[in-house]
Amino acid sequence: MSYIVVNNIKQIYNFVENESMLFIDTETTGLKAYQGDLPFSLQIGKKNSKDILYIPLIHTKNQKDIWYLCDEPFFLEEIKNMLEQKSLVAHNAKFDLHMINAFFRKYLCIDFNPENVICTMHFTKILFLNLYKYSLDSLSYEFRLPLKADLGLSKKEKYDEVAFDKIVGYACRDIYVLQYLYDYLINTVKSIDLSIKKNFVEYLPYELHTTCELYYMEKNGVLIDTNKIENAKNIFNTIIKQEKEEYKSLCGIDFVSSPKSIQKAFDVFDIKLPLNEKNNPITDEEVLKQIEHPLAKKIIYIRGLVKNLSTYVNGFEEHKDENNLVHTNFNAIGAVTGRMSCSTPNLQNIPRKCKEFDLRSIIIAPENFDIISIDFAQQELRVIMDLANEKEVIKEILAGKDLHQANADLAGIERQDAKNMIFGILYGEGAKQLAINTNKSVEQAGKLIVKIKRGLPAVTNYMKLMTDFALQNGFIVTPFGVKIPVMTQLAYKSTNAIIQGTSASITKKWLVKCSQFFRKSEKYSSLVHPCLVIHDEICFYVHHDITKNASQMTQFVEIIKKFALESSWSTAKVPMDVDAKNVGSFWKKP
Repeated sequence: MSYIVVNNIKQIYNFVENESMLFIDTETTGLKAYQGDLPFSLQIGKKNSKDILYIPLIHTKNQKDIWYLCDEPFFLEEIKNMLEQKSLVAHNAKFDLHMINAFFRKYLCIDFNPENVICTMHFTKILFLNLYKYSLDSLSYEFRLPLKADLGLSKKEKYDEVAFDKIVGYACRDIYVLQYLYDYLINTVKSIDLSIKKNFVEYLPYELHTTCELYYMEKNGVLIDTNKIENAKNIFNTIIKQEKEEYKSLCGIDFVSSPKSIQKAFDVFDIKLPLNEKNNPITDEEVLKQIEHPLAKKIIYIRGLVKNLSTYVNGFEEHKDENNLVHTNFNAIGAVTGRMSCSTPNLQNIPRKCKEFDLRSIIIAPENFDIISIDFAQQELRVIMDLANEKEVIKEILAGKDLHQANADLAGIERQDAKNMIFGILYGEGAKQLAINTNKSVEQAGKLIVKIKRGLPAVTNYMKLMTDFALQNGFIVTPFGVKIPVMTQLAYKSTNAIIQGTSASITKKWLVKCSQFFRKSEKYSSLVHPCLVIHDEICFYVHHDITKNASQMTQFVEIIKKFALESSWSTAKVPMDVDAKNVGSFWKKP
């Protein structure tokens, strides 16, 4: 490995102009690209070369009296355009893309818009869903690659304060490790079992393209109503104060959420909480719900209020930029099944119902836009009926019959019972848990389970096959060729895992198709863009030119439905469908 510290613009051109793929990484002043932090260097590597460029981007404490890209305003846009035309490989790529975008926004006032991005963290996750950590450092140990350099930073020392020679060596070493990791992943794909390789290779580009489309969604952000935030803070603080006063009147102790303080409050009523292995009281919600006392309900309620205030209300305020936009981090693979998640803030856990304040309503549409909420129609049930080849139900679906009613008719039970029970059965729940979830007796739940399983013999048999396969192999395989690890003790949930994993792939494939189409369309690029992915709900900002025009709205719906039909696996028999609802100027339950 040899690194080149750039000292003129020509070096960059000569290094990258004839390359189709570049390996990139940034070193930054902090972690918040939309709240003032910037990259102070950009490192670039290329295939089949040990040379690595170190490009100083901005003036920092550790970069003095050298050449900086920010001082070349006449060439900046050319560099931006040149990078956008390349395939960019990076680890935790969205972070680097956002940082590069922040740089070009500051010095050019325009966005960085790449088209082809491969994130090696994302790539690793879809191949190895069972790993504990996915940092470049961890993977270099896991796969026995060249190791990252160690800066040995003190707690107070920042990256942009590290001695120049030291930071250059450290930063360029990351590119060197990244190149090895990329080659390792490509070779892993080549060695995949032939029985699943074709399906996986067909699906992989959609999975990897999710990174780029999520980058665009995050870059655009969601708009928040700061007046509603202030109202919510006042309401929650007032209620929390009242509830804490009532708590004290109950037990004579000020509310403190620690286990020891909670046990002290229960001691007043001679109630002993169960202890953990360290002999400390267990005070989680599951334990408190089993205690028939008003104090337990009060603790649960206060904790819920505090969580809603600190996590969501204050979270929105903490993460908003100067334009009141929140650039949430969407994780393309946030669960072992491959489902997406989000953080900073975690919008997926915002309660659908909150009697004190509608938290979702804090997210609003920009002026002249509406929020369109899109849901897959009975996606998970369609998946399992297809995978199990439940012929009678498939026939009813293709005839346009309601899926829950079809299941109910085959089982000889009421539609509502079929709807309430089927998901629990698929998730591996027994009669006792289903009885709790559906407010029925254990005996009633048991009888319904028997009827549903008799009415769906192919599904029942498929569940057994998946459980046996998971027990024997330690994983299951989705029809997209994605391996999902399943622990032996959780093999009974293997059907749920394959449903979740398959549904996740369908959703991501659909999102990529929709996002790319609208983003690249001359007609739609300024009128439509996705803004939220919350489990199986995907929200778009859609301009009034579409939402207020019936024929234009019909065309929009036809487009998203077309892409839903194209998003299943190649041999699927049951078509996917989506429902679109205009929820108006702020986010709420459709």
